[in-house]
Amino acid sequence: MRLRLGLLVIAGVAPTGAGFTHAGLAFQAATPTTAVRVLTTTYHFRLSRQSVPRGRVVFTVINKSNATIDFKIADFATPKLRPSQRYVLHTRLTKPGRYTYFASGQYAELGLVGALTVR
Repeated sequence: MRLRLGLLVIAGVAPTGAGFTHAGLAFQAATPTTAVRVLTTTYHFRLSRQSVPRGRVVFTVINKSNATIDFKIADFATPKLRPSQRYVLHTRLTKPGRYTYFASGQYAELGLVGALTVR
């Protein structure tokens, strides 16, 4: 009686950067999301983090002032937020560097401006 041994060959699976491919399909590793809390007063933004890794960043903006104020960073912006209103802003900051955030109108001149570092 003869025994035949065979080799199990896994073909078509190869690593590629942050993900892998299988039979021509690309699978990317999930990009982690970084949460940043933003408290807005009449004269300041207070961010829970001063720097974030590049990728998805979710800002929870809470207006603690007595005015209607928005929050803008890169090409992303909240609507005008009334006092005590909150808004969750989903962004994707993919390039390392310093990103200026600010409020529109006269509020930037009053101090509602700053920079977030993306590393």
